[in-house]
Amino acid sequence: MQLYTAEQINNMERKALMLEVMPARDIQVIDESINRFTKQALETYVDTFGTSERFRVGYDQEGRIKAAVALEEAFWVRSYIRSVYGIKIGSIPVEYPKYILNADYYLGSTTIGSHPIRKTSQLTDASNRAKEAEASLHDTNTHYIGALLKHLTTMATGSSKETTAKKFIITLVKQDLDEELELSKPGGLRVVRENYRKRFYPTPTEKKYIKDREELFFYTPDSDDIEADVGVVDSDTLRGVIKQCIASLEMMESRLNEARSLRMTIETLKSGNKATKNRIKRAEL
Repeated sequence: MQLYTAEQINNMERKALMLEVMPARDIQVIDESINRFTKQALETYVDTFGTSERFRVGYDQEGRIKAAVALEEAFWVRSYIRSVYGIKIGSIPVEYPKYILNADYYLGSTTIGSHPIRKTSQLTDASNRAKEAEASLHDTNTHYIGALLKHLTTMATGSSKETTAKKFIITLVKQDLDEELELSKPGGLRVVRENYRKRFYPTPTEKKYIKDREELFFYTPDSDDIEADVGVVDSDTLRGVIKQCIASLEMMESRLNEARSLRMTIETLKSGNKATKNRIKRAEL
């Protein structure tokens, strides 16, 4: 076996560590794809629902339904990506007005953050604010997004529906923030995956519906199907931004695989090191 100096082994360790850090260019791709798309969906939702007065008179019901469905789809995709790839993608911060229940306002004063957040302290702060806004609604009914969406798109206008629309956006954002926070913790991916199954596979019927959506958005169509989508990447469509985001995440997977190989080599090189053996023994407290 080739002999390595301590400096050479340290260089290998530094290289492994660098491989485990997502490059700025890939973070930028994620921000300009799925995060930008989500931000736009949030802005459209807030703009479409607007003030309580505009909402009550029932203008553009079809537009409201489309905005709500598009927002739900964007956040579902984010949950699926985290559950499959196990990598943080950032979250979109939302500022909720203190007077969220004021009769003169609906969602018009809700502010969408200009940049995604990733730091644990920022995510925790944003999650706490979402929790406070959620509590201000004084509503203990289910927070299952499917039920909220159905309620939002089928009920007549009124105070109950206003509360549902507020809860809808707050719940989506809070769940998104909490997923990012979970992936910051040891064992977080297991929790994220379990929560995904609970949220999106609550019944066999719902599971089949979501599985069909997963197939539609995330899998390559049969090449023999002449009527299948041709696959052009369009940054203004959900499928397009999914492809862009996944390309960066899969490059990160390759980096992590290279880092694991390096670490296995390093462990082999250190296996006969007396200092390493002593440290391993000390770990057995």
